[in-house]
Amino acid sequence: MTIRTARDWIALLGLEPLPDESGWWAPQAVSPTEVQMSGRTLPACSAIHYLLDAGRPVNVWHRLDADDTHVHVDGGPVEYAVLTEGSAPRRTVLGHDVAGGQQLAITVPAGSWKGMRLLEPDGFALLTTVVAPGWTEDRVRVGLPPEDVERWAGSAPWLTRELVERLNRP
Repeated sequence: MTIRTARDWIALLGLEPLPDESGWWAPQAVSPTEVQMSGRTLPACSAIHYLLDAGRPVNVWHRLDADDTHVHVDGGPVEYAVLTEGSAPRRTVLGHDVAGGQQLAITVPAGSWKGMRLLEPDGFALLTTVVAPGWTEDRVRVGLPPEDVERWAGSAPWLTRELVERLNRP
């Protein structure tokens, strides 16, 4: 079967709407290896399939207490905005046009805010993401707080208030 549409991937992978953050997702794997972090036992890593489409073109600002690696699998390019304390805002475009400056993968450091959006609003993008140590619900924060909207908006020429606010709503 050749996959050609978001609808095909959603059906094949059993993707479901991701509440709060937007997009579509399904768990893919959880490591049986455990690690210790802050007095807790966690899986060494976990992975999901994640998809943005025309109906859910934005993944809103969120922050994990783990490194988060995203790999572009299929579809159009995705713009990432990453806000890391003590660093300049970073813009990365994931896609398959490596010769044109796109990247196949990005690792977002633990504690960084990230938001992303489709650059072709009528298209789709399928990603696989790996979180290490593994994802747990209590180690994620969704929605850039108002004081951080003020702090980061305009802090780079490409990081306009409009983009910061757009990435703060599904």
